[in-house]
Amino acid sequence: MNQDPITTRFLEVYDCLKTEGRVRSARQFALSIGTYPQSFNDIQKGRREATLCMVQKIVEVYGISAHYLLTGQGSQHHHEIFSLDHDSAREIFFIQAHQFSSYAQARSQEYFKDLNWTKWSMPAQLINDPVEIAFQCNTDRVSGCISRGDILFSRMVPRDSWKSNLSSKRIYILTTVDNVYIVGIENVDLEGITLRTDDRNIPSFISYDEICEVWSPISKWSNKVLMDLQPQDPGGGINELLSEQNESIKTLSLQMQRWMSQLQVESSLKF
Repeated sequence: MNQDPITTRFLEVYDCLKTEGRVRSARQFALSIGTYPQSFNDIQKGRREATLCMVQKIVEVYGISAHYLLTGQGSQHHHEIFSLDHDSAREIFFIQAHQFSSYAQARSQEYFKDLNWTKWSMPAQLINDPVEIAFQCNTDRVSGCISRGDILFSRMVPRDSWKSNLSSKRIYILTTVDNVYIVGIENVDLEGITLRTDDRNIPSFISYDEICEVWSPISKWSNKVLMDLQPQDPGGGINELLSEQNESIKTLSLQMQRWMSQLQVESSLKF
């Protein structure tokens, strides 16, 4: 069976990812793009073609250029996420999921100089926000509002505020000496941070000595839509609603009292 050009390039990308050490095995690669290992094995043996869903997943998970996969033109790597027409666009660094380990181990200006192609223009809506960096989410096991492949625009949480300002209701990006974790927080104490995760590859507890950076996602870019991730004041809306309800109850109570008084008057007149 002669495979179509897209499937051929799909397999070439897999070979490159394996050579670069970004995937360990065909099974791990298949699962990472949401397909069965046997299905990918059939593709390798020429018994079936790569599906559009597989192509989409390899673009999202590994930062591969969709233009390259579909046409064979340009670089394998994805070099453009946002297009802005105005000159006031602010640029930040974008750390893709496969770059987490190298970013954690380097985290220096020299590292960024080697990754000039990961410096992106921000969406217009975020130009004036205090965003400093963007991370590509590498997991679906964080929360219902964040998915694999989402781009998280984040700002740094100062070290001196970790113990007082980190919230168990939020998702954070923690950088250690050897990796980057996108996780929820279970508890913050004097020694470190207990993480809310069921992922065996993520430690359940990290001491402050092991943490190099903490980033707070404030917005995400998902399916070409920008969404706010900053928590709203939960008390404000509830208190406002309760206040409105109290006023309605008072008004209704006064109306009931007037009705009762009127009924009493009418009843006394009848007798």
